[in-house]
Amino acid sequence: MHDEDVTRVLLAATSGWPRSADEIARALEHGTCHVALRGDSDPVVVGIGCHSITRAGWTGPLIVDESARRRCVGQALLGQICRDLMIAEFDRVIVADLPDDAARSFIESTGAVASTRYQRMSKQL
Repeated sequence: MHDEDVTRVLLAATSGWPRSADEIARALEHGTCHVALRGDSDPVVVGIGCHSITRAGWTGPLIVDESARRRCVGQALLGQICRDLMIAEFDRVIVADLPDDAARSFIESTGAVASTRYQRMSKQL
C-alpha cells in the first residue's frame, strides 16, 4: 500500500469510523489491513477489512461505506482476510462484534455459522 493510501485510510477511519480507528492504524502498521478504494485520480475509501493482530484467527474491523454496500466490497475484503489466515495455516476465522442484523446477515450469507454468541456489556462511569 502506498503512503498516500495509508494516510487516506487513517483519515477515513478517524472521520467515518472513529471507534475502530486505533485498531485499523495498528493493522496498517502490521500489514493485516485490506482496503477498497473507489476512483482513480483521487480515490475514496469505501471499505476496510482487517484481521486482528492481538487475537489470532479473528477479524478486526470489517467496514463498508453505505454507498458501497451490496456491491461485493465486503465479500472481497472478507475473502482477503480469509486468504491471509489460510496462508498462516488457520482453519477458520472468527467474526465477532457484529453491530446489527444487516452485518449478521452479511456474514451468514458467506456461509459462516454461529458457534458462540458474544455479549457486550458496559458500565456507566
